Amino acid sequence: MIVPILVAGLSAFFLSSRQEPEYRASAVVFVDTTNLTSDSQRLMNTLAGLSHSPELARQAAAELPEMTPGAVLDQTAVAASADADLLSVTATDSREAMAVRLANAFASQVTKFTAEFVRRKTAANRSS
Repeated sequence: MIVPILVAGLSAFFLSSRQEPEYRASAVVFVDTTNLTSDSQRLMNTLAGLSHSPELARQAAAELPEMTPGAVLDQTAVAASADADLLSVTATDSREAMAVRLANAFASQVTKFTAEFVRRKTAANRSS
């Protein structure tokens, strides 16, 4: 009876000791929606969805030569805050420093994208 428990415990220990650690880093992007008349939460959800794009991943990967655009997309996520005009960019990697660099590089691209998106939307609202 003791042998199966010992085998299971040792197996679990062996498998968990061989796993690479996974580090997570986050960055927050503020989106100024004060000049927009549309539903702010809907806009933030739209921006979160559009921000996690192959084009932004390509631009972030250009800042991180060891990353491909596909890896950037696989290792990042963008989510809208439920009660603020903020986007949360999260990156994961087996290397702590790379997770931080990836979160910051992708957040930088998201910041540029959202600023241009809001600028265009504000201009369109003013002309209509």
